Amino acid sequence: MAPGFLRWRLARNLVAAALLDYTGRRSLFGFRHDMALFLGIDGGQTATKSILADESGRVLGIGRGGPAIHLKDRATRDQARNALYDATHQALKEAGLPDTTEIACAFLGFSGVAGPETPAAKTYREIVQEQFAVQSIFIEHDARTALAGAIPAMTGVIAIAGTGSIAFAMNTDG
Repeated sequence: MAPGFLRWRLARNLVAAALLDYTGRRSLFGFRHDMALFLGIDGGQTATKSILADESGRVLGIGRGGPAIHLKDRATRDQARNALYDATHQALKEAGLPDTTEIACAFLGFSGVAGPETPAAKTYREIVQEQFAVQSIFIEHDARTALAGAIPAMTGVIAIAGTGSIAFAMNTDG
């Protein structure tokens, strides 16, 4: 696949997940609100990737950081902090925006996060809040972002088989 297509697909994947959580709707385009920026972060065992987009889904910047390794101690938390900073900072920089720019909503999909209220999810949320001005942060396991990228309607089943493995499904009720 062409790099431009992959960039668009990743953007749609992550921004769709952020918009779905922010609005409660499955539509990516046509949403209007007074805050314009959405951030999607995909944290895997190989790299942390980010996409910054406006309310129409137009990609403003992308970024990449180190791996989002499972949080075990202070050293792994510091590594996660650096990966998140690098990925988000690069996306903002590519968009020509400072790190202090307000972001309406971020969706984080991370390997090793078993749900939005788990200790790992809370740690990732805290790390993002310490470094960037994000009004709303939603976090789930990375299978949700994989589903959004593979099936734009976000209804179906996805299986990931890499460093780790997971199967995940969503129906029209979520």
